[in-house]
Amino acid sequence: PKLAIVRVGRREDDLAYERGAVKRTEKVGMDCETFEFDTDITNEEFQKEFIKINSDNDIDGILLFMPLPKHINTQEAIANFCPDKDLDGLTLGNMAALYAGTDGYAPCTAEAVIKLLEYSDIDVDGKNVTVIGRSNVIGKPVSMMLIDKNATVTVCHSHTKNLKDICQRAEILVAAILQIKYSLKNEFFPARKARFSLSLHDFGFDFTVNLCYNKSMSLRIRTEETA
Repeated sequence: PKLAIVRVGRREDDLAYERGAVKRTEKVGMDCETFEFDTDITNEEFQKEFIKINSDNDIDGILLFMPLPKHINTQEAIANFCPDKDLDGLTLGNMAALYAGTDGYAPCTAEAVIKLLEYSDIDVDGKNVTVIGRSNVIGKPVSMMLIDKNATVTVCHSHTKNLKDICQRAEILVAAILQIKYSLKNEFFPARKARFSLSLHDFGFDFTVNLCYNKSMSLRIRTEETA
């Protein structure tokens, strides 16, 4: 199997994510090729190159690094994406499958949240779960995945009022937000909690994902660059 990484420019968080992906493909014996494009590439040129990558029968999966530069049409790129090679669940077909509860690729970070809850034996059935964030990569998909497990989900975002009160009422709190823009203080987390820390090194260092369960434990997961 072969992974293709498609990157425009050299953002440090993208490079950190890429280093982690390359290391992990090497560990499992996969091939990995990076397709790097300059930030001044035109939309037309990028779309042509991306179609070529999608059409390459030797490539089994593609990671398209987001966000793309503003002058590149993201929706056009997603429309040109082969759903079977879409590892981040960006295509409409994969999103529809996720929301319908059928087969499809879920974004890896959203799926990691669910796997962590399962690994920690935290049953979300009937629980009041608050998700902070509404991105297509984490917030929206993890909300749908939680609903599919019979959780009662409240989604909060930058325009939500009384965020602290909503968080404190939650039985389970999932916060997937940019560290640069937001900061959750301890008082936002539900009471009666014990904590331990885990590190996931697969997702670059832009996002912090916090999980808090008020009856027994809090999972704080920080995504960061590793050497």
